[in-house]
Amino acid sequence: YGALRLAMADGGFRLESPQIEVEEADIQLDSLFYKGMEAKAVIRQMAMRERSGLHLTNTTGKLSMDTSGISIPYLRVESTSSDAQASLMLPWSALKENGAEKLDLHFRGRVSEADMISLLGESLPKEFVAPLNLYAKAYGNMEHLQLDTLHVQMDSVATVSARADFLYLNDEKRRM
Repeated sequence: YGALRLAMADGGFRLESPQIEVEEADIQLDSLFYKGMEAKAVIRQMAMRERSGLHLTNTTGKLSMDTSGISIPYLRVESTSSDAQASLMLPWSALKENGAEKLDLHFRGRVSEADMISLLGESLPKEFVAPLNLYAKAYGNMEHLQLDTLHVQMDSVATVSARADFLYLNDEKRRM
């Protein structure tokens, strides 16, 4: 069975993927360029069916990468009953200890009960089988990463909202 598994590990949970197997895929690109560290793509349509039953029906987006960073101005992924949208601007220097540039991430998604079961299979406790809504917005670099908004809502189970500042993520002694 190709589903992800939820397993206990060191006092927490981790996802395990023994085998993710794509059974069919349809990829339509408006443009594609790749040379060395430079890549660009405009995805008109991408669909795939995974052995677990997850069926991505429509993926569209634009992305580029070069020696300065990754840019994903928009990415939309839809399944038969779920959807997600994201954008990311990630200069490589934002990952360095004293990087001056900043990453910018926006994510919004809704995962249906059916897709939760397809992804996690029988490992997900029945109490947690409910639609999941996610929204996240982050800005910053490894010196100061600001989680401006994190909102996770699992219908009739729980809602969590948070804001946080993470400091010195690359420095083991000063990390906060």
